[in-house]
Amino acid sequence: MDAESPSWFVGDAELVAFIDHCREVLYREVPEYAGVPQADLLAGITEAVRAAAASFAEDRPPTPAELEVVARIGAARARSGVPFSAFVHGARTAAALAQEVIGTEPSRLWPWIVQALEVASEAHRQVELEIMREDRYRRAAFLTDLFGSRLGGARLTKLAAEFGLDPGEHYAAFRARIPGAEARRRFEAGVDGAGLAESHQGELVGLIAHRPRLEGDGLVAMGQRMPLASASFSFAQASTVLRVSSAFGMTGVVHIEDVPLLAAVLESPNLTGLVTERCFGAIPAAQRDLFTETLTAYLDRDLHIAEAAAKLHVHPNTLRYRIRRFEELSGLHLERVDDLVTVWWALQYERITDAAQAAP
Repeated sequence: MDAESPSWFVGDAELVAFIDHCREVLYREVPEYAGVPQADLLAGITEAVRAAAASFAEDRPPTPAELEVVARIGAARARSGVPFSAFVHGARTAAALAQEVIGTEPSRLWPWIVQALEVASEAHRQVELEIMREDRYRRAAFLTDLFGSRLGGARLTKLAAEFGLDPGEHYAAFRARIPGAEARRRFEAGVDGAGLAESHQGELVGLIAHRPRLEGDGLVAMGQRMPLASASFSFAQASTVLRVSSAFGMTGVVHIEDVPLLAAVLESPNLTGLVTERCFGAIPAAQRDLFTETLTAYLDRDLHIAEAAAKLHVHPNTLRYRIRRFEELSGLHLERVDDLVTVWWALQYERITDAAQAAP
C-alpha cells in the first residue's frame, strides 16, 4: 500500500486481512450490500479505517477532511441502492469489528464512530432524498407523456419496463383524491407492484392492473383497462369519472362502467338542457320543487309507491295524485320507458345544479 498502515495493525498484510474480513462480514450480515461492487466496498472500508485510525492514534476528534471521507462513503452507499437502515446496520457492524481489533480501548474509538456515523447518515439521507425526487420527477414525466399520447413503440416498451410495468399487460388509469398522508401511503402501497402512482397537483394519478382498494374516505376515479398504448383514452375516462363523481357527491372507487348515464348527463350540456326543458318546461315555477322532490323519491325507490310515500311522509294516494298531475302538466307518462328516461335525466341535472348552488 502507498500509505503507512494504521497503528492498529502490524503491517499492510494485517490491514488487508482486516479489510477483507469486513467485506466478507458485510456481504454476509447485510444482504442489501449485495448490489455494492466489491471494489467500491473495499475502497470505502479502507478509507474509513485509515481515517478512524489516524484520529485514534492522535487521540482527537475527526477532522473536517475525515468527516468528508465518511460522508462520501454514506453518499456512495445510497447511490448503490443500500437503504438507510441497512447502511446504519453495516456501519455498526464494521465498527464492532474495529473494536475487536482495538481490544482494550474501545471508549476512545466510539466517540469518533458516533460523530462519523451522524455525518455519513446525513449524507446518505440527502442522496436518498435526491434520488427520490429525481425518481418522482421521472415517473411524473412518464405518466404525463403517456397520458398525453406522446409515447409509443419501442420507447414506450423501454420506459414501461423501467418503471415496473408489463408492456403486455392492460392497465386502468386513475385519478385519486384521498385525504390524509397515511391513507395516501396505504393506497400507493396497494398500487406498488401492480401499477404506477405519482402525485400531481394534490391528486394521485397513475395506472393499475386491477381494481384498487380504498380504505377510508376519498375518491378514486377509474377508466377502463386498456393496453399501455391506449392509456390516454383510459385517463380521459378517469377524468370524466372524476367530474361526474364530484358533481354527484360520489366517493370510494368509481369506475367508468359505474356511471355511463351520469357521464352523459354531465358531459352533454346542450342535450341535457333540452331534456330538462321537456320535463319541467310546462311546470309552474311554484310547483317545480314539489314535483322534483316527488319524482326523485319515486325513481330512487324504483317506482315503488309505498316506499316513496314513506320517504316523503305522505299518503300513497297523495303520491299517486302528484304523479298523475305531473303527467298531465308535462305530457310525459312514467309507464313509457322513453319518458321515464327523460324524467330521470332531468332529475340528475337538477341534482347537479342544486349541489352547485349549495356549494360555498
